[in-house]
Amino acid sequence: MHTFMFCCSVNIHVTLWTKNASYYTYITCVTCMCVMF
Repeated sequence: MHTFMFCCSVNIHVTLWTKNASYYTYITCVTCMCVMF
């Protein structure tokens, strides 16, 4: 769970540079969750 939150946190910071931050963050969080479980 900690890894999942860390992954999302990092990608939120990264996607702040883009216009589709929410989209990329959502996809990345889902992907991380799938990888973790």
